[in-house]
Amino acid sequence: MMNLMPSQMLAVLLQPVERRYIKRDREGSHRHIWKDYFAENCTYPADYFHRRYQMRQELFLRILEDIEAYNEYFVQRKDCCGRLGCSSVQKMTTAIRILAYGLSTVHCDEYLKIGESTAIESLKRFCEVVIVLYEG
Repeated sequence: MMNLMPSQMLAVLLQPVERRYIKRDREGSHRHIWKDYFAENCTYPADYFHRRYQMRQELFLRILEDIEAYNEYFVQRKDCCGRLGCSSVQKMTTAIRILAYGLSTVHCDEYLKIGESTAIESLKRFCEVVIVLYEG
């Protein structure tokens, strides 16, 4: 790169960085979480939910409803290609697990099917909304 002229070097530096698209099954992940914890005959009982989320299921769902009503970021919508984005359950679960367990954002991808940048954004927005809604 040292042999390039300044204009050539600038052209190289201004090349757009390609992002690799990873086809995550976000809808399947949402269904899986719902079946595991929220469905009528869910996989895990209430005490498992409490242990894993550090709160009762009813509280989780109330907070979820409140943050969806306050900030449209948490409402699931389609992207420009028509694919459904992450659900509010996935985004809030990501934030809760990061806060409760000190997980890194990369650990949210396998079960929750949520990318690192979305995990960071979800955590940031979740904290902001919770502070606004519940600050005493």
